[in-house]
Amino acid sequence: MLLLNIIDELKDYKIDKIVKNIDETMYKKAKEQKESQGRWDNDKEALKILDKDLVNSLPKGNVKQTPRDLPSGVTGKVFRQDGTWGKADSFIAVPNAKGGYKTAYPTIRNEVK
Repeated sequence: MLLLNIIDELKDYKIDKIVKNIDETMYKKAKEQKESQGRWDNDKEALKILDKDLVNSLPKGNVKQTPRDLPSGVTGKVFRQDGTWGKADSFIAVPNAKGGYKTAYPTIRNEVK
């Protein structure tokens, strides 16, 4: 039983270390690119954004990329150039040249330029 507890603790430690490394990479990218960078907390949940019904509700054609409300259960972080982060409250869908949307990223509505 002790061995199982140790294994569980090591898994948690490894996951925490991976998340920390990802966060550090996002801060570095924000600083280098001189703009905030978003990261989803759960990529599978974030796929809801590109759900057919949601995509169909978004404007068609070459439209300005404006923040939209996050669907329920979808969360993310926005890493700023100054080394701080904030909880995402919206997302921006990126149009595909062939129609529809190819991806989306988390944003903080009042920080979008």
